[in-house]
Amino acid sequence: MSAAPCVLAIVREPAEFARLAAELSAAGIQVNRAQNLLDALLHQVAFSARLVICDTDGVDWRAALSVFRCLPTAAIVFLARLADEPLWLEMLNAGAFDLLPKPYDRRELTRIIARVFQQGGPAKTGHVA
Repeated sequence: MSAAPCVLAIVREPAEFARLAAELSAAGIQVNRAQNLLDALLHQVAFSARLVICDTDGVDWRAALSVFRCLPTAAIVFLARLADEPLWLEMLNAGAFDLLPKPYDRRELTRIIARVFQQGGPAKTGHVA
């Protein structure tokens, strides 16, 4: 029997993380928390999660992509309150795997997670330059 998929979530607010972890746990996905980019980088060096979910509240998404660019083992999905098509395209072109608006739909997030794990890691979508 294989281990449950595991993702790293960069989420500042404990309540936001608790919601994310509960929803993904119900789908059989383990979630580890990082509160900031340094914490996430240290976790990633030690554990090499194949997916990082980053809440853009309090985290600069460009900085997050820069940090994880040097560790190409992780696909990055962003959650943002102001997620529109221009931002989505900008993030994809900069190297993000995807962007979901907040509040996000749990089923959509689990579909994205499944896509990452089915592709065998951080392979980007066709939209990325």
